[in-house]
Formats: sequence, structure tokens, C-alpha cells
Amino acid sequence: MRILLSIIILINFLTADDFTHRAKYKLKKDQAAWILIKKKTENKWHRFDFSWTLYSDRLNIILHTKYHNFVKQLVLATARKRGLFKQKLILTPHSPYDDDLSVFLEFVDFKAKNNIQTQTTQEKDSLNTQIKPPYAVFNALIKDKNQILDIEFHPKKAVFFE
Repeated sequence: MRILLSIIILINFLTADDFTHRAKYKLKKDQAAWILIKKKTENKWHRFDFSWTLYSDRLNIILHTKYHNFVKQLVLATARKRGLFKQKLILTPHSPYDDDLSVFLEFVDFKAKNNIQTQTTQEKDSLNTQIKPPYAVFNALIKDKNQILDIEFHPKKAVFFE
């Protein structure tokens, strides 16, 4: 039994998911953000839009997304590990359930007006711009293990690279 468990843990470690593109967004309410996606073999850019509108119960946030003219409204939460949304960017017919060529939006945190935390000057210098609360923090993670996509994160003033 221990050997089987060790093998499973080793396989999970060796096949750990690595994201090839990462960005952190700090968005105010109803502020639009988008990711431009293009296959390197094509000339057409595709746009993945997202924004948030409501933060309630100190747990849930309403997220709006749009990709290929399909609009979605969903609830993400920091509790019970419901803070992740996956959108397939390019369908791969040979492996439709593979996570490659997908964008993951992760709801990380919400900063309200009343819990402003002071930052050191080093932290202030590391940020591109200062965004005053209230704002929501999202991680945008993209898998592209074969490096076939060109990716751009926008708007630049809301994106902070890790």
C-alpha cells in the first residue's frame, strides 16, 4: 500500500502543472480587463474579457467573462476552494479534456476601503501603479506547454507580473 501511495505521489509530482504565462490583476469594480491571445501560425487576435461587479458576504464575488462572443456570469469564492475558473482557449480534438491552452482566473483577495494596509516603500516601488481600495485581486494563469500562443495582458495599469 505504501509503495502504491509513493508511486502516485511521484507521478503527481512529475506531472505537476506548470503555467507558462502568469499575471496578477488588481481591478476596481466594473473595470474591464482582457487578455489577447493569438496562435503563432495565425494573424488574428482573440480577446478574453473579464470584470467583476459584486463582492458579497465577505466570501463571494460575481465575475463576468466573454470569449468568442459567449458571455458568462459566475460566482467565485475564497472559501471551500471555489475561487478558480477555467476557460479553454483553443480546442484540441485529440485531447478535449487536457488543460493545455486554457486560461485560469483565480480569485485571490478583496481589499475593502476600511482595511487599508500600509505598504513599505519597497513594496510601493515594486508595483507599477497604486490602486486604491476597494479592489479585487485575480491571478491569470495560462497553460501553453508547446509554446504555440502569443499572449498580451491588458490594461497595463492593472497588471502586475509575479
